[in-house]
Amino acid sequence: MNPLAFLETLHSLEVNFINLFFKNISMPNSTDKLNPTAARCLLTLNYEGQMPMSKIAEQLHIEKGSFTTVAKKLEALDLIERFTPADDRRLQIVQLTTKGKTMANVILHNFSIHIEDVFARLPKNQSQQIIQAVHELDAVLADALHHEVKINPTRRT
Repeated sequence: MNPLAFLETLHSLEVNFINLFFKNISMPNSTDKLNPTAARCLLTLNYEGQMPMSKIAEQLHIEKGSFTTVAKKLEALDLIERFTPADDRRLQIVQLTTKGKTMANVILHNFSIHIEDVFARLPKNQSQQIIQAVHELDAVLADALHHEVKINPTRRT
């Protein structure tokens, strides 16, 4: 295995994935469009629940300041709400609103239609092998990350 080629392939996969599935997502009954970062934010909150803004920015691989702009837009569209917990005034917690949960479900529905179209281009056994390999890779990476955090808890991951 060539580690550099593998990393390049993973990067290409991420870019293609985002470009294919998260470009110009329209909100239902609106002309407003969500950019890929905003859509990914909604899905992250949908899967993870409420989170500190810094943690979402980290997961989306953007600077905290850039995420503030995304959060303001989503808040203005009533898709998220921000609050400061009483026990730690330094944090800004973000969570989906009811409208945000609905929008995340719309994104997931549209995504499932797209992914079915993509996988329909492959022989059935090949698509099942790819799905299984992705699940296995995810498990290996999660385990490695968990191990890394145990060994070096101060290292930023």
